[in-house]
Amino acid sequence: MKLTGKLADISKDFITNKLKITFFINQQVDDFEEIENVELLDIEAKKHRNKRSLDANRLLLAIAWQTC
Repeated sequence: MKLTGKLADISKDFITNKLKITFFINQQVDDFEEIENVELLDIEAKKHRNKRSLDANRLLLAIAWQTC
């Protein structure tokens, strides 16, 4: 499951000394069963970047070939 969103809150549990991070998610998520009963998840949060289109890649390649 890959989602986009914004950071909502970071808090620290003083009993367990662990961080709790909350996000606002842009997509509608209906299937929580996929991750609900999993003991350990790999989580990655990074800055969103728009990917280049195929046309942009083609133009970049054409410019690179002309400069060589």
